[in-house]
Amino acid sequence: MSNRRVWTVLVMALAACGEVKADIDAGAPPDAPPGTLDGGPEPDGQGGTDGGVNLPPVVQSVIVNPSPVQATQMAQVTCTAMDPENEPLDYLWSATVGSISTPGGNAATWTAPIEIGSAVITCTARDPLGQTGSGTVTTDVILPVDGLIGLYLFNGNADDSSGFGNHGTRFGSASIYQQDRFGAAGGALTFNGFDHYVSLANESAFDLTAFTIAAFVWIDSSSATRALVSKSGATGFGNYDLHVFGETGGPIDGRLAYAHDTAGGNWSTLGSSGPLLTGAFIHLAMTLNAAEAQFYVDGMSGGPVPMPPPPTLNNSPATIGRDGSNFWDGRIDEVRIYNRALTPEEILALSIDR
Repeated sequence: MSNRRVWTVLVMALAACGEVKADIDAGAPPDAPPGTLDGGPEPDGQGGTDGGVNLPPVVQSVIVNPSPVQATQMAQVTCTAMDPENEPLDYLWSATVGSISTPGGNAATWTAPIEIGSAVITCTARDPLGQTGSGTVTTDVILPVDGLIGLYLFNGNADDSSGFGNHGTRFGSASIYQQDRFGAAGGALTFNGFDHYVSLANESAFDLTAFTIAAFVWIDSSSATRALVSKSGATGFGNYDLHVFGETGGPIDGRLAYAHDTAGGNWSTLGSSGPLLTGAFIHLAMTLNAAEAQFYVDGMSGGPVPMPPPPTLNNSPATIGRDGSNFWDGRIDEVRIYNRALTPEEILALSIDR
């Protein structure tokens, strides 16, 4: 007769005599520890149990901070996981877009891509026997917002979408909204080249010595200089004046250009190596700080212009589509004004949003 049958018979006999003790586990031999059957499975120190089943780790949460993430910027990702056998875990990371660097442990750094959209980041926890459990987090990739003080989408109005309330007021004859860069009707504001422009509220918010101006524009051919964004006032170039020269048969025809007043006069420079494309949407951008000015056409830089003298500030309102004497001729789909110089990668992110 087996030991188990002997023990079972003994328990039954003791029960019949009313002598079974509460701390005896039914079905276990006398020398077995409480709570086990025939001694039970013992931890094996390798992520499982002798004769038992190794359970996979459980990922409890995956958190990305900040979220959403600006294009080309970094975010910290943290994974919280537990192992049923309390064994140490390794962490593996992947993402549908962008790149992951893993400084160690349950944390990683994710760098967002240039393109806006959604990203799914996956954390996989792995125990010493290779059992795994996974969890994911989804975040959005957005265009740069740090330093954004004016965002004018021109979707039927001249309102500021930056959140700062620097709304624009349209001036001139009746404004016409036409097809934008996405092909949507009414998403771009038309400027006629002689009296259409937008004046921006809160003049002092646009007193800038470091900045970025970026816009999607449609240039119509004209012999006159076309002013894009300016804070020039009635005379001079003021705080900044970004414009495109007219087509007059000269060497600077149709080229992007910039000027501002200085303590000793003014400073100006060309912003493109040749004439800009007319009759289609293109992306133009300029950045300026104490070290350099940079100009971009469709996300491509023409190279830095070093050490520009600082611009003088004034009390004139910032305007879109005009300076002291020139007006934009064509369409403007979107204007962004920042109080800092964006990086080349950030400018590229803006330019491909089409």
